[in-house]
Amino acid sequence: MDFIPLAIDSADHSNGSMYSHLVQLMREAYAECKALGIAEDVFSKGGIGEFILAHHLNHELVDGGGGADGIDPATGNRYEYKVSTQTSFHFGFGPRKTDRQNEKLLRRKFSELSGAFLAQHHLGLIQRVVFCEPELLLENLIESLKASKAGLLTKRYSFDQAIRFGREIEPPTRNSHPYDASIPKVRLMFQLAHEQGLRATIFSKGGQGEVLLAQHLGHAVTLHPGGADAEDASGGLHEYKISATNQFNFNHGARRSPRALEKLLHEKFQKIDRVWVAARQEMDIIDCESCTGPEMGNYLISHFNGTKGKQLTKNFSMQEFRRIFK
Repeated sequence: MDFIPLAIDSADHSNGSMYSHLVQLMREAYAECKALGIAEDVFSKGGIGEFILAHHLNHELVDGGGGADGIDPATGNRYEYKVSTQTSFHFGFGPRKTDRQNEKLLRRKFSELSGAFLAQHHLGLIQRVVFCEPELLLENLIESLKASKAGLLTKRYSFDQAIRFGREIEPPTRNSHPYDASIPKVRLMFQLAHEQGLRATIFSKGGQGEVLLAQHLGHAVTLHPGGADAEDASGGLHEYKISATNQFNFNHGARRSPRALEKLLHEKFQKIDRVWVAARQEMDIIDCESCTGPEMGNYLISHFNGTKGKQLTKNFSMQEFRRIFK
């Protein structure tokens, strides 16, 4: 197992400089969002698209999450946001329960909403926005999810489908906005990431942590079909788990037979040279640890064969990871 001690100022200890400019922009944008009290919502919880849309609409992000995403300060109206680089938008409401419970869940969620905005962006610039009336969208969701019978309550809409519940809107008149100083840096982040070949969704769901760790380790972020997160100069593949909460989650879907489980994990981790867990503090990697891919695969096979849960999920703290793979 490799241990790489890091100082808080990880830029001074980085093994590579491939992403140095991008990381600097990320840190500057994070600092400005931190001053607004929204840094973790924007950079850790997949909220960067919502941040861009809130600015576009002259809205502000709602604190806390779990309900509405944005609020119009002029009216107090709250809205759901769906932002994508594509032209389809995913609504997810967790595991299926009874039809009655599902409907109650949806009606409770929509009770505080004045509508939903679905937006496509390209490199941080909003391209198209559709507004959905809450009553029309809610009733369609209830009926669609009732008919689906899938295990998870999910529904995807294209722009053409969503516009049936509302209308396409033009950009509003630009007002002075609290996010004005941060937005140009965020757009530069997207532009530079694009120029360096990074995927368009790299800044969603905390994916910027991959850039921070790759910068530190001298790796290149990749979309390798084997599921690796990064590649080193020798072509070795690496899996990353980055967390700001000392919780590193390995999720491999629904439980399956022992033979199928072993095949799944063996095939995945035989391709991985090293598995890294890294602690993030704001926009710095402050600690990391690793084991080989086969070591992780063998451990997870043994662990899951000794558990009964329906989902193949294992969570490590940094301390537990070190204890197991020392």
